[in-house]
Amino acid sequence: MYKRFIEVREKLGFNKTEFADKLGLKSYNIRDMESGKQKIPVELAEILEENFSINGWWLLTGKGEMLLNDNDKISKNEKKSGSNLVNISYFKDTYAAAGAGAINYEKAPMVMAFDKDFLKVQLGITVFKHLHIIHAIGNSMYPTIQTGEMLFVNPFENEDLKIRDKDIYVINTPNGILVKRIKIHPIKPIYILVSDNPEDEDIILEGDDFNSCKIVGRVIGHFNKL
Repeated sequence: MYKRFIEVREKLGFNKTEFADKLGLKSYNIRDMESGKQKIPVELAEILEENFSINGWWLLTGKGEMLLNDNDKISKNEKKSGSNLVNISYFKDTYAAAGAGAINYEKAPMVMAFDKDFLKVQLGITVFKHLHIIHAIGNSMYPTIQTGEMLFVNPFENEDLKIRDKDIYVINTPNGILVKRIKIHPIKPIYILVSDNPEDEDIILEGDDFNSCKIVGRVIGHFNKL
């Protein structure tokens, strides 16, 4: 991530001091983020997205393109008029495996506009930063999630990198991207990737095995059709 942050600064043509001034930070903040000592917060990605048309999703994950295209941007007139729409990235050809075999986040997303009130009621959230949509494939989470359903994924960074015991997550593992319920052992550092389908076995991960995985985000909604 820090290498992409350096790319952004160089793309915008700022030195570290100028970049810090533009972002309301101190020079040492820029230095620490560019060296990887300090995490790049989601809020900073939002500022870069809103003020410099830098794709915040790309900055945080490396997926997509550095610069937003015109279809990704919410116009200033929309913002001034108090538009109730929010743009959400839709990875049309990305599938997370509720079973086996998954297509990773490779292609740049489409952008879909949703009514904020609809999302608040249906998903129970009020913050929409980098919320995105992918598809599920396979039946290991049946009957909760069926193959082909659209998954609304709230990035792990939006939830302070904290796992909610027994909630469903999209997890990038050495074996591909999976959709599983995470159960936390009450005492030992053990995480169980639970399949809701009783015909599928759970996956038990300890220590380095779990650390080799990356939690993409929590599934906060899933629909057959929008």
